Amino acid sequence: MASPWKQICSIKEDYSAVGLCLEAMFRGYPGGDSEICFWKERWLFEVPLCDKFPTLFQLESNRKAFIKERVVVGSEGLEPAYMWSRLPISEEELSELHSLNEALKNYQLGQGSDSWCWIMDNSGSFSVSGVKEKLQRAIFPDLNLTFEWNNWSPKKVNFMIWRLIQDKLPTYAALARRNVIVQDNCCKMCGEEVESALHLFASCSIADQIWEFISRWCRIRRVYALELKDLTNIHKCNSGTQRWQKVVSLVTQAALWVIWRSRNEAVFEGKQPRVNRMKEEIKILGYMWLKSRVKNGNISWGDWCNFDLLSFGV
Repeated sequence: MASPWKQICSIKEDYSAVGLCLEAMFRGYPGGDSEICFWKERWLFEVPLCDKFPTLFQLESNRKAFIKERVVVGSEGLEPAYMWSRLPISEEELSELHSLNEALKNYQLGQGSDSWCWIMDNSGSFSVSGVKEKLQRAIFPDLNLTFEWNNWSPKKVNFMIWRLIQDKLPTYAALARRNVIVQDNCCKMCGEEVESALHLFASCSIADQIWEFISRWCRIRRVYALELKDLTNIHKCNSGTQRWQKVVSLVTQAALWVIWRSRNEAVFEGKQPRVNRMKEEIKILGYMWLKSRVKNGNISWGDWCNFDLLSFGV
C-alpha cells in the first residue's frame, strides 16, 4: 500500500493532468517566527515569490530561506534582510526589488504559529464539495449550463439530461451533424418530423401528451419549451418551497428518461410507444427514486399518485 505522502503526490499529478495546481488552492499565513519558505511557498501573493520575481530569485544566495530569515519587523512594517549572490543592478531586477519591498512594507505577520488556509472557499476551510466543483469545472467546462444536478435521481439520469441540454444525445439530427448516414431520420415516436432533440423531447405529439399529463398531475403551469434547457427548468417556473421544486424536478427528469428509453425501444426493438404505459412508468420511477434516496421520505403510493406531498413535508 502506498504511503500517505505518495498518495498525496499522486493526487497532485491527477490535478496537473486537468490543468489544476493543488498547491495554488492553499495559502500560508505566517506567524511571528515563520518557517514558511520565503521564495517557494504562497504567502504574500497567490503565486510564490520565485515565480512573481524570477530575476530576483536568481540572485538569492539561499533559495530555501524561511520568511524569518528574510524579513524583520520594523517601525514601518516588514523590512527585508536579503542575502544576494550579487546586488541587483539591471532595470528589471531593480523594478522587481521595488515591487517586492512595497508589498512587504504593507504586509503584517500574524501572531503565534504559521497557518494554512484553503482559498477555494470563503470560509477558508477545506471541503470535499469545493474540490469536486473545481474538478468538475476543469474537466467539464460546459457545466455552466443551466442544469442543476438532482441527487434524488440516479446518476445515469442526471448525465443523460446533462448531455441532452448540450444536444449531445444521438438523435437522428445529431447523427447527421456527425456525418453518420441514417436511411430514415423521421421521429420513430410520432413519424411526423425529423428527429431532433428539441422535437423528440418537447414538440413530438407523444412528448406533448406526456408534458400535459405532468402539468395536470403535479398541478403546475403548462409546459412550453423553446430551448432544451427549458425542460430542466420547469420546476423554476413554478412557485413552491425548495423541497417541492426538487420533487417537481425529479418528476420531469423521470419524464425525460422515460421518453428517451421509449424512443430507444421504438428504434432498436420496433416497439410502438404507449402513452398510458409511459405515464405509469414515470409515476413508478419517481416514487422508487424518492423512497430509495430521500431520508424520511414517508409518502404512500396513494398520496404520490395524487401528488399530495403533505406527508413528505412539503
